Amino acid sequence: MMRFNTKHKNLGASLLYVLLINLFFCAVAFAQGPRQILSSTPAANSVIASASDPITIEFDSTVQLSQNYENYVWITGNYYGYYLQPGNLTADGYKIDLKNDGKTLVLSLPFETAFADGEDIVVAIHPFFFADQNDFVPVRLQFRVVTKAGIASTGFTTVNLQMDPIAVQPVKAVAANLDDDEFLELAIVSATNSIISIFDNKDKVLENVFADSILATSALDAEKLLTPLDIAAADFDMDGNLDLVVPFRDSNTAILLWGSAGPSPNFSAANVERIINVGILPQAVKPVDYNSDGLMDLLVVARAENRVYILENTAGSRSNTFTRVQKDLLANEGPVIVTTGDFNADGYIDFATANIARRDISIFMQNTGGFGSAKVVQLPFRPLDIQALNMRVVPNPSQTEFLELAVLSSDVPYFGKANANEIAGTQLTLFEWDDSGQTFVKYDSVQLQDQALSFDVADLNGDFRETDEVRDHLLDIALSSFRGNRIDYVFNDEGNIGEVREIKPIDSPLSIIAADLNQDGIEDLIYTGYYSGELVYLRSFGLPEKVLGHDFGDTFIDSCKELIRT
Repeated sequence: MMRFNTKHKNLGASLLYVLLINLFFCAVAFAQGPRQILSSTPAANSVIASASDPITIEFDSTVQLSQNYENYVWITGNYYGYYLQPGNLTADGYKIDLKNDGKTLVLSLPFETAFADGEDIVVAIHPFFFADQNDFVPVRLQFRVVTKAGIASTGFTTVNLQMDPIAVQPVKAVAANLDDDEFLELAIVSATNSIISIFDNKDKVLENVFADSILATSALDAEKLLTPLDIAAADFDMDGNLDLVVPFRDSNTAILLWGSAGPSPNFSAANVERIINVGILPQAVKPVDYNSDGLMDLLVVARAENRVYILENTAGSRSNTFTRVQKDLLANEGPVIVTTGDFNADGYIDFATANIARRDISIFMQNTGGFGSAKVVQLPFRPLDIQALNMRVVPNPSQTEFLELAVLSSDVPYFGKANANEIAGTQLTLFEWDDSGQTFVKYDSVQLQDQALSFDVADLNGDFRETDEVRDHLLDIALSSFRGNRIDYVFNDEGNIGEVREIKPIDSPLSIIAADLNQDGIEDLIYTGYYSGELVYLRSFGLPEKVLGHDFGDTFIDSCKELIRT
């Protein structure tokens, strides 16, 4: 039991009085309404036209900053979570000022270096930011960054690569290390003027160092070669340098540009070989060691012959490199592209063609006796692109793992309207291997808008890190939508087709590839703009499976608790 001595009665009364007064003022303080924002520039939920403009917040009363205010500001986006950790605000070039007698808070935020174009941004200010803490009410603003590039999307920064004026209508690109450094270069073919262009990647900066159509013509003493529609890279002569192979469809020929060692890509007229046994209208090529002898061979799609030619690398040197073998590989009508892989996991390389005239794909299986006749798989529309890939992770390591096939098909015409008798559409279809039937069967698909022409596979959201270190599982798919002026990308949902998002506006994207050009461990996207004549590099910051929400409910509260603990 507590006892008060009578001689300290006055002191006890005084203490009780002080305590009651303090409790009264605390109650008044906590009864105050939350701090009000009168206005902000930019306005909440608006679009930032200039990414470098400061943010100003007008309060209804004077505010004072706490001693460590810079520790209590968060700036977040769709794709990266919390950008700033406590104490990093001013170190990262962000500035905070009070103006207008303390009623105006000015935040200078270098968005052009921190955020992706089209990203939704939230600025959140913890109550500890203010000296009075004002009843623990946070300040929140949300807006969207849209820079001059205008891509209202997701995690990509646009880099336009300047093509040579003579390189009209670029149609296909390949990423490959064409010199002695560790960075990937880009090689591009332009159909109209038969130009081969090369961009050298110098420490993550791409420079146009080569654009030539005369090289092949003069070296081979030939007339101008016409209509290159494909390009591929491989080390055909086993000298440690990647070479380039280009089929010229309307000249019924292909050329090899031999690579050389050096600090920059080095191609010359003295190092060109012509390949003449490629059939009529060679549309596409695919380097592959089909017979596992250690030398890169070449598959050629001869569209006019409805045939695939196997050109076996019999020399491993720079003369008479290829010998045609097994001439009876007939696909269905109108093959336009080929993909390869060990489809049935028997140790032999197989291949498949997309046949645009018949709305189907042809599957060629290899065994000890060579390739058998094609098995045909029907499609709803005309196939335009095909790739073998790993969409799934096998849960049981002892289980046989088969490749999947992704096929892009479309009956939407390039120009004008579809035929009245046709149901025009575009579809991405996934096929899985049926080992009992020794063929592929459909297991998933998604309908897409407009005319899509090509796709590539890449781990766009980095989920391979959670499942497989080899970076070849749970692959996502990026597609070029030619008529829709956009790029669609399809996330992998445990081996099935998941969320579909888009990047737009994109000017007439024809072909698209994925490659890690800046060596940050995240695949970037590169597309050719057919009408604009551009080669565009979309540098990726990485995309998650789901876009983060911005209600700052539990997330914000948990962050506040973490700050209090630390």
